[in-house]
Amino acid sequence: MSNYTKATNFAAKDSLPSGNAGKIIKGTEIDTEFNNIASAISSKADTNSPTLTGTPLAPTASSGTSNTQIATTAFVSAADTTAITNERTATATLTNKTISGSSNTITNLSASNLSSGTVPDARFPATLPAASGANLTALNATQLTSGTIPAARFPAGIIVKVSSIVFTTRTVTSSQVTYDLSLGSFTKTYDSSTSDILIVGTIPCYSFDNASGYLNLKVGSTAKYTGIATTQLSNAPFLINISQYWSGLGSGSQSVSTGWAAANSASNRPVNVYIPNSTDDARLQQSGAELIIYEVLK
Repeated sequence: MSNYTKATNFAAKDSLPSGNAGKIIKGTEIDTEFNNIASAISSKADTNSPTLTGTPLAPTASSGTSNTQIATTAFVSAADTTAITNERTATATLTNKTISGSSNTITNLSASNLSSGTVPDARFPATLPAASGANLTALNATQLTSGTIPAARFPAGIIVKVSSIVFTTRTVTSSQVTYDLSLGSFTKTYDSSTSDILIVGTIPCYSFDNASGYLNLKVGSTAKYTGIATTQLSNAPFLINISQYWSGLGSGSQSVSTGWAAANSASNRPVNVYIPNSTDDARLQQSGAELIIYEVLK
């Protein structure tokens, strides 16, 4: 939609002195004026059933106005808000009826009456009261899509994590009072008051100089001697069989090693080679120490 803008200042022409060429009104000037007028008229809306484009604007009537003037979107929105507010305060009984609309406009509903849909975040307070997981019962596990279930919700004896360590490096030992060979590490999830550790597995060995040392398995700095069985053979392969339970270990990374300590503080060598291979016996293939670590709830 465009307004008519005059292209030629005819009053200025009248003020020019006689004989001035600019005083003459040209046909092209008149033609330009008529074209501008026609263009402005053609872009205006008709008064009878006009078709408007773009974003037509109109004054917004005051609330409660009821006549034939144009109702703007602002007027309609205010009227809707007023109607909804009035509905909230109305008292009525609905039986087997369906209410449609935005849940943002419905208040004071009993949660027991909400059988479907989603309650908007805005309907909740900024800070929700703390809830204890101990108070949540009869939950269907299929509904738990994320988060962590507290260990206290499980009975004692449940295995909550299984880790493994595989060590395949052939290692020749030396004769000394104490000896440690690092095998690897694992991560414990819970603290010492919540879970314990059970380790089972085997460690291949080859030959020994003497059998007076005590073979052990360590987690961190805590060595265990019981639960380790060996049948040692001089110049022959044998296995260390492990089945040991640890209590009192904290959460986080835990190192695992094997070795020995002497009963008489004398140098010993109860294992000559850990993880032997064909270098020690042509019949041996490369093997490895294999440990399975179970984290068990108390």
